[in-house]
Amino acid sequence: MSSQQLQNSIISNQPSKKPKKKAYRFNIAADIALLKEIANIQPFFAAHGQTLKAWTSVAVNLCSSLNLEAETITTVNARARFESIYTTFKKDEMESLRASGTEEEFNEREQLMTDIHSLIEESEFIRLNVKEKKRSDEDKREVNGEILRNAALQRLSSKKKEIEVGETENGSESEDISDKSFSKKIRTRTSSSVLEENSHYLTSDSAMESKLIEIREAELQQQAEKLHLEREKWEMEKQERELHLKQGQQQLELLAKIIDKLK
Repeated sequence: MSSQQLQNSIISNQPSKKPKKKAYRFNIAADIALLKEIANIQPFFAAHGQTLKAWTSVAVNLCSSLNLEAETITTVNARARFESIYTTFKKDEMESLRASGTEEEFNEREQLMTDIHSLIEESEFIRLNVKEKKRSDEDKREVNGEILRNAALQRLSSKKKEIEVGETENGSESEDISDKSFSKKIRTRTSSSVLEENSHYLTSDSAMESKLIEIREAELQQQAEKLHLEREKWEMEKQERELHLKQGQQQLELLAKIIDKLK
């Protein structure tokens, strides 16, 4: 076998590389479909570790709504396109995206971005509140632990002084009692007293902490109810916008038919 034949044989036996799939090119209709899926699934509200799954659902549903083959729009494509639009929206430069499309489509895309922006702000507000609650609870535990330690030390110090005074005043009585027996009684009485007082202190502190937790939970419940009402309001406004757009499209179609008849 010649060297040329050997080279050709090696090349032919190598696995063929799959052609790199081109990234999907979004237009305004695809943008609107993407934003609708995001507004519906709301991946920014996903629990920890579930964000990727939520964005995958967005991509899968988007391909289905646009009648595209599976994975024509990947999770990475969908997320990257949204972040690009969102960055433009926050810079107040949505006019720069007016490459093609009708005025109604431009307005719908911008309105969807406005609604999604509000939802993202709500999700960030909730996350900050959760982090603040965790930090506050940790601080409370540290402070309460320090208070308990200091209080226990102060009580032990006070008991020690009381014992020293008692030993001085009762010097004559101690002649009939052995040193070993007296020390044992003192240690028993002191330990029992300190445990009793510490137990009372811990009970009071625990009750106070439980009350603070109840108050905080009530505040979080109120915030959750407020967010629920705001979301319901957003859903109603969304339905009104969709109805308005549908009516506008029907009027345009009717106007087009009238113009055709007049020709």
